[in-house]
Amino acid sequence: MNSIRTYRWFGVAALALAMLALVWPMQGIAVNRDIAIDTETETWMDEADASATETFLVLLRDDGTQARVNQAQVMSDKTTRRTHVHTVLRERAESNERVLQAMLTKRGVADEVQDVQVFQSVNGFSITGTKAVVEALENWNLVESIDMEMTIQLDEPLAAEPLAQINAVEWNISKIGADQVQSQLGIDGSGVVVGGMDTGVRSTHEALAGNYKCAGTSNSACWLDAVNGQLSPYDDQGHGSHTMGTAVGSGGIGVAPGAEWIACKAFNSFGGATGTDILECFDFFLAPGGNPTNAPDIVINSWGNGNGSFSGYQQAVTNWVNAGIYPSFSNGNSGPSCGTVGAPASYSNAVGTGSTDINDTIANSSSRGPSPFGGIGKPDLSAPGVSIRSAWRTSDSGYNTISGTSMAGPHTAGLAALLLDADPTLSIDALTANMKANAVGIPASGCNSSGVPNNIYGWGRINAMASVQAALGGGPTPTPTLPPTDPPIITSVLCESGSGFGSFREFFCFASVSGGTGSYNYNWSVVSGSASINNVSQAFVDGTCQADTFNTVRLEVTDNAGTSDSEDSSFVCFDIVP
Repeated sequence: MNSIRTYRWFGVAALALAMLALVWPMQGIAVNRDIAIDTETETWMDEADASATETFLVLLRDDGTQARVNQAQVMSDKTTRRTHVHTVLRERAESNERVLQAMLTKRGVADEVQDVQVFQSVNGFSITGTKAVVEALENWNLVESIDMEMTIQLDEPLAAEPLAQINAVEWNISKIGADQVQSQLGIDGSGVVVGGMDTGVRSTHEALAGNYKCAGTSNSACWLDAVNGQLSPYDDQGHGSHTMGTAVGSGGIGVAPGAEWIACKAFNSFGGATGTDILECFDFFLAPGGNPTNAPDIVINSWGNGNGSFSGYQQAVTNWVNAGIYPSFSNGNSGPSCGTVGAPASYSNAVGTGSTDINDTIANSSSRGPSPFGGIGKPDLSAPGVSIRSAWRTSDSGYNTISGTSMAGPHTAGLAALLLDADPTLSIDALTANMKANAVGIPASGCNSSGVPNNIYGWGRINAMASVQAALGGGPTPTPTLPPTDPPIITSVLCESGSGFGSFREFFCFASVSGGTGSYNYNWSVVSGSASINNVSQAFVDGTCQADTFNTVRLEVTDNAGTSDSEDSSFVCFDIVP
């Protein structure tokens, strides 16, 4: 497995049996009646054989960690911000892994699990197992939702004929004025790192070889293949090389050819990606090679779920934003009907880009808004996406001309790189505000909107020259502030006991916490009984107790503002004969 530690184990039973303190018999299981289960999972549970296996994405209830991660929004130093996000999310993933192992073993289903992958970017994991495993998850009070793993398919790009170059650059680069920014202002994205989650990138391509960030060094800090596990960058489909070329390629095809690039391959040679591979790439970009200082400034995402209401990647996008990673997404190719924007482009904190042609006319296939999340306007912006010529996988000098919002989104990512070259202090909100304010507004009516902005073009077609000139003008950058939060609330504390040796038994407790300001301090104590605490890991604690005694354990949680909450949990240390 790679060094970023997306937590995965095989043969869970063998590993769990080695963890003697986590071997408890089943007792006191409370049915979780608030869990959200998708219809695909419910159908599979009704129809599948007992021995059948399937993969599911499981999200857990927030234990208060997300509030700690969100504190990064007010950290101005990039290294401090990214290190904070990575550290807190890694600790949560490690805790989730331990508690999940304990639950699977305790409920006697560990040997029915084929694979588990615990993520950092979201509070959850993917798990492959039998119906018995799903039933155990359904009855686990930490679970918020269970969804059958989906496969996201890249929209098939529309073949197109290349259009004439303008002054030795592609028409689309000239259209947004990126060539003028490069030649007249000397701004080309230097010092900025752009990531791409796609089918990979042909790193030896003549337009991309010169600015691969890890050229001549170890690839681990710049490349992850979540599909096939290859250690060096490649592209067996073409889509990823094309999108990266438009953003940072040289030779007149790229918006910001001075920027460096890194990549994570989530999509296979047929253009499909599992939810597990996508989340592994979300994790990778938080800390490439296990180091958050390697994180990119921007990530191109020319993909999406056709269901714009799917929220499974919302946490991941939010945590990119927390780490200062600009989330550029293509709006989708399901137009011209209204409300067809895909997810994650439909999220309020993702920047969705629609597709226009050489005449600034919206492409018929470009997905329209509004978003199903509160009816917010989408796309945010538009960019050239019709007849775009860029790098291709076939050879080091191969090119292809195709169309789609997949081709439009990289222009927005490239413009973000130009802006960060012009002013590295720009926040994510300031980058988007700049692009919207300086776009070529295109009035339109329809899809519950009119004028500018609208749900067809958004705020308009991006204008690189106007945007960069505004950034160089030195206007004030707004300081992000966090919304007020309530005091921390311990939503649950559950303690359970199990088998042991002699007159002593093992027990464990885990808690869920929400609200509060900043990080939490967890103070576990024994109120009464024979219990003795051995190990504490924030919201998880284990220890020993004397058989057949009644025990009460207390948790007190204090946040950075000094406000606190406490909760007791009582349990009987059962005298169980193995």
